[in-house]
Amino acid sequence: MDGASTRLWWVARGWPSGLLDGGSLTGALGRADAWDLVFGAGRSLHLAAVLAALALMFRPTANAYFRATAR
Repeated sequence: MDGASTRLWWVARGWPSGLLDGGSLTGALGRADAWDLVFGAGRSLHLAAVLAALALMFRPTANAYFRATAR
């Protein structure tokens, strides 16, 4: 699947609209199949990695590393 058809597939499953319309998370998880759970776990892992990278990017050791490699 390409990116556009993947997004359409995800929207067609009803997750975003169901949750944004006030549906419960437990109800959505109850209707989820294995692919939905794998996709959701991957998205959650990616979000955690982005937040960790954002925090680690401003550590002094990161500044020293990039300052040393720029020379």
